[in-house]
Amino acid sequence: MRLSLTGLAAMLAPLLALGSCAGEETDGPVQAYLTDIATFEGNTPGGSVFTVRMMDDSPLATLRADRGVDCGRKPPVRMMIRYQPQNGRPYTDSDIRLSHASPVNSEPPVTDPATASRLLALFGRDPAEPVSVWRTGEYINIRMRLMECAEARTLALVLVPETARTAEPEYRLVHALPAGAPPSYMRTAYASYDISYVWSDPSTRLVKISLNPGETFTFRRQ
Repeated sequence: MRLSLTGLAAMLAPLLALGSCAGEETDGPVQAYLTDIATFEGNTPGGSVFTVRMMDDSPLATLRADRGVDCGRKPPVRMMIRYQPQNGRPYTDSDIRLSHASPVNSEPPVTDPATASRLLALFGRDPAEPVSVWRTGEYINIRMRLMECAEARTLALVLVPETARTAEPEYRLVHALPAGAPPSYMRTAYASYDISYVWSDPSTRLVKISLNPGETFTFRRQ
């Protein structure tokens, strides 16, 4: 999986400003803004629609934003959003005031055995330093630190073929900079991967997500 410079910039960007309420005067209580990785479901005549879960298998909430979103991709798209629920109840169906939105890396995980074997040969070549890894429904969400690089890199979540049809499948995050890339500083990046290929299988007891050799996160069915 090759990321273009444009695609990587979108993934690394903290948030794409759509508007801001900073500095606005209010007469009443100020409601907190939330920041979540949500699914952009599409635009409507009056705005846009997102779905989001708080964690694990909590109920899926529908958020109706007050403005449209142009992310350059066909929905559904995983995006980092900053928003204010207008009903005052986080993670419930609500109209929202959308402040920021930016796509995160959400390329489909590699499940083809031949492609997976080729990519897995690169596993561990360049580190992906985890900050947090969590599950929301069928998505594995990752906040990590990657070395900055102006050239296209390999970044893909890959299903280990030998574990594909077992009760404990394992995915590995393959991160490889181009050969000869000079050392640089680390930047925060976000990704959200759909693992329903294995998570929807009733025989799956748990899923392992390895970010680096010897660094594995385990998600068990509840």
